[in-house]
Amino acid sequence: GVVLAASSGASASLGPVAFQLHSKLGYVVLMALAALPPALGSVFKEQAFAEAKEKLGGQSLDIFVVNSFGSGFQALFVFLQMP
Repeated sequence: GVVLAASSGASASLGPVAFQLHSKLGYVVLMALAALPPALGSVFKEQAFAEAKEKLGGQSLDIFVVNSFGSGFQALFVFLQMP
């Protein structure tokens, strides 16, 4: 909130400082977007555990299996994103 208030009211009068505020805001947005995939992965893991408990009649999944599949998909997408 403070960055947005400072950058919106000060952009005309501060010149280069306003540019720095906008560029730093871009890095904040980039960092937030970079944290999104691991957060979604955690949510999907929790859903997998909850659904498996229902479908397997009370038995839980092995955490090693779930983490292995997650790591495998992460490695696949890293290799797909390489130039």
